Amino acid sequence: MIDVTEKVDAVLTTVFESFYNGMPEFANEEEPDVYAAYFIREKPDNFASGKYHAKDYWVSVSIISLTYDRDLYRQVEEAFASAGFTYAGGKDVSGYESSEPCPHRYQYSQEYLISMEE
Repeated sequence: MIDVTEKVDAVLTTVFESFYNGMPEFANEEEPDVYAAYFIREKPDNFASGKYHAKDYWVSVSIISLTYDRDLYRQVEEAFASAGFTYAGGKDVSGYESSEPCPHRYQYSQEYLISMEE
């Protein structure tokens, strides 16, 4: 049975060349122009016969890019929906300055939910 990390990796592979489980630390010249970083939280569900038979997984995905790219954000939403994830919301796009010589970057965060049987 595929685990949730493999499932998330399979989704992100359809959209990104670079993605990471956790927020990576880059030397300034190594940071890709566009990438995603994700974190997974789990909540056990369906307790019976002394054990949990399913888990809900919350996947937080941050999309980091040099430009504000609404088409990319929608593409990510569609890829997760196609894989059975439920879109649970997003945060406003925020910008931040990287250390020189890296340019200004945009970060858009999204949340997805999926339930999987154990």
